[in-house]
Amino acid sequence: MSSGGMERSKAKERFSGFFTPFWRQRLQEHRRGLGVGFRQVGKVLGVSGETVRKWESGHIRRCHIAHKGRVWNFLRSHYDRQLRFLTFSRSPLYRQLRQLPLSLRKCFAQAWMVYLVAMDDPREERWFLKKMERCLERTEEKLAREGFPVQKHLRPQVYR
Repeated sequence: MSSGGMERSKAKERFSGFFTPFWRQRLQEHRRGLGVGFRQVGKVLGVSGETVRKWESGHIRRCHIAHKGRVWNFLRSHYDRQLRFLTFSRSPLYRQLRQLPLSLRKCFAQAWMVYLVAMDDPREERWFLKKMERCLERTEEKLAREGFPVQKHLRPQVYR
C-alpha cells in the first residue's frame, strides 16, 4: 500500500490515545488552523497548555484515558465553536467592546451566543448577520451622539 493510501486509511481510524506522528501532526494542524495556542486548546480539553505542547512535540506519547475522547472530539472539530470564541476574546474588537457600558456588553455577549448557534445554518447565519449589522450601525450612531469614541476601522464587515 502506498504511503498516501495509508494516511487516508489512518484518517478514518479513531484516535487510540497514542500520539503517533500522524496524530501529532493532525493535532498540530487543527490547532494552527483555528489560530489558537496551546493554552486555549488545553482549556477546552481539560489539560494544561504545556501538556498539549508535549503531545504535539512527542514528549508525551500517550494521553490519559479521561482525555482520549476529548482529544478525538477536538480532532473532529467538536470544540471549534468554543475555540473561535476564545480567539474573538483576544481581538481588538473585543478590547473595544470591553470599554462599553455593562448593559451593551451583555447585549453583545448574548448576540454572540446566538450567532454561534445560527452559524450552523447558512440561511439563519445570513439573517442574523444582517440584523447584527443594522444593530451595530444604530449602536455606533447612538454612542457617537453620546460622545463615546467609536473606532469603526476596528469593526469588521459582518455582512456583505
